[in-house]
Amino acid sequence: MLKHRSKAALPVATPDQEDEAYLQAAEFIDRLPFKGCPLHPEQRRAWPRSSVFDKNGKPILGVPEEIQEATSMIAGYLVAQVSLDAESLSPVFNAIGHFIKDDDLRWCPTTRH
Repeated sequence: MLKHRSKAALPVATPDQEDEAYLQAAEFIDRLPFKGCPLHPEQRRAWPRSSVFDKNGKPILGVPEEIQEATSMIAGYLVAQVSLDAESLSPVFNAIGHFIKDDDLRWCPTTRH
Protein backbone atom coordinates (compact mmCIF):
# COMPACT_ATOMS: atom_id res chain seq x y z
CA MET A 1 0.00 0.00 0.00
CA LEU A 2 2.67 2.55 0.98
CA LYS A 3 4.89 1.67 -1.97
CA HIS A 4 1.93 2.23 -4.31
CA ARG A 5 1.11 5.51 -2.58
CA SER A 6 4.67 6.76 -2.99
CA LYS A 7 4.74 6.07 -6.72
CA ALA A 8 1.31 7.64 -7.19
CA ALA A 9 2.42 10.89 -5.55
CA LEU A 10 5.27 11.71 -7.91
CA PRO A 11 3.24 12.26 -11.10
CA VAL A 12 1.01 14.83 -9.35
CA ALA A 13 3.92 16.76 -7.82
CA THR A 14 5.08 19.99 -9.37
CA PRO A 15 8.55 19.85 -10.91
CA ASP A 16 9.89 21.86 -7.96
CA GLN A 17 8.23 19.51 -5.43
CA GLU A 18 9.61 16.48 -7.25
CA ASP A 19 13.12 17.96 -7.42
CA GLU A 20 13.09 18.82 -3.71
CA ALA A 21 11.72 15.37 -2.79
CA TYR A 22 14.45 13.63 -4.82
CA LEU A 23 17.12 15.84 -3.26
CA GLN A 24 15.92 15.02 0.26
CA ALA A 25 15.56 11.32 -0.61
CA ALA A 26 19.10 11.20 -2.02
CA GLU A 27 20.42 12.91 1.11
CA PHE A 28 18.64 10.29 3.23
CA ILE A 29 20.14 7.45 1.16
CA ASP A 30 23.60 9.06 1.30
CA ARG A 31 23.62 8.85 5.10
CA LEU A 32 23.16 5.07 5.21
CA PRO A 33 26.16 2.90 6.13
CA PHE A 34 26.77 1.12 2.84
CA LYS A 35 29.30 -1.59 2.17
CA GLY A 36 32.42 -0.60 0.31
CA CYS A 37 33.73 2.92 -0.19
CA PRO A 38 32.77 5.81 -2.46
CA LEU A 39 34.46 5.27 -5.81
CA HIS A 40 36.03 8.75 -5.75
CA PRO A 41 36.93 10.47 -2.46
CA GLU A 42 35.62 13.79 -3.76
CA GLN A 43 32.18 12.53 -4.89
CA ARG A 44 29.18 14.09 -3.20
CA ARG A 45 26.87 11.06 -3.22
CA ALA A 46 27.17 7.63 -1.59
CA TRP A 47 27.14 5.87 -4.97
CA PRO A 48 28.94 4.67 -7.02
CA ARG A 49 31.06 2.59 -4.62
CA SER A 50 34.04 0.28 -4.80
CA SER A 51 34.23 -3.17 -3.19
CA VAL A 52 30.50 -3.87 -3.61
CA PHE A 53 29.52 -7.00 -5.50
CA ASP A 54 26.37 -8.56 -6.92
CA LYS A 55 25.17 -12.03 -5.93
CA ASN A 56 27.42 -13.55 -8.64
CA GLY A 57 30.52 -11.85 -7.24
CA LYS A 58 30.81 -9.26 -10.02
CA PRO A 59 31.65 -5.68 -9.00
CA ILE A 60 28.68 -3.32 -9.13
CA LEU A 61 29.39 -0.39 -11.39
CA GLY A 62 27.39 2.80 -11.10
CA VAL A 63 24.27 3.22 -8.98
CA PRO A 64 22.40 -0.05 -8.46
CA GLU A 65 18.79 -0.18 -9.64
CA GLU A 66 17.70 -1.01 -6.08
CA ILE A 67 19.23 2.24 -4.79
CA GLN A 68 17.50 4.21 -7.54
CA GLU A 69 14.17 2.53 -6.72
CA ALA A 70 14.61 3.18 -2.99
CA THR A 71 15.32 6.85 -3.69
CA SER A 72 12.15 7.06 -5.78
CA MET A 73 10.13 5.39 -3.03
CA ILE A 74 11.38 7.85 -0.43
CA ALA A 75 10.79 10.83 -2.76
CA GLY A 76 7.24 9.62 -3.30
CA TYR A 77 6.69 9.29 0.44
CA LEU A 78 7.92 12.84 0.94
CA VAL A 79 5.59 14.22 -1.73
CA ALA A 80 2.67 12.20 -0.32
CA GLN A 81 3.62 13.40 3.18
CA VAL A 82 4.01 9.84 4.45
CA SER A 83 5.95 9.70 7.69
CA LEU A 84 9.37 8.07 7.32
CA ASP A 85 8.88 5.47 10.02
CA ALA A 86 9.53 1.74 10.37
CA GLU A 87 6.41 0.82 8.37
CA SER A 88 7.09 3.12 5.43
CA LEU A 89 10.83 2.40 5.33
CA SER A 90 10.41 -1.37 5.51
CA PRO A 91 10.10 -1.80 1.69
CA VAL A 92 13.05 0.55 1.22
CA PHE A 93 15.31 -1.50 3.46
CA ASN A 94 13.99 -4.74 1.98
CA ALA A 95 15.15 -3.46 -1.41
CA ILE A 96 18.59 -2.21 -0.35
CA GLY A 97 19.38 -4.08 2.86
CA HIS A 98 21.97 -6.29 1.15
CA PHE A 99 24.04 -3.14 0.45
CA ILE A 100 24.10 -2.03 4.10
CA LYS A 101 27.26 -2.74 6.09
CA ASP A 102 27.07 -5.60 8.54
CA ASP A 103 30.30 -6.27 10.39
CA ASP A 104 32.53 -4.91 7.63
CA LEU A 105 34.57 -2.24 9.39
CA ARG A 106 36.67 -1.36 6.35
CA TRP A 107 38.05 2.16 6.48
CA CYS A 108 37.18 4.54 3.67
CA PRO A 109 39.07 7.72 2.87
CA THR A 110 37.27 10.87 3.97
CA THR A 111 34.67 12.06 1.48
CA ARG A 112 33.13 15.46 0.99
CA HIS A 113 29.35 15.67 1.64
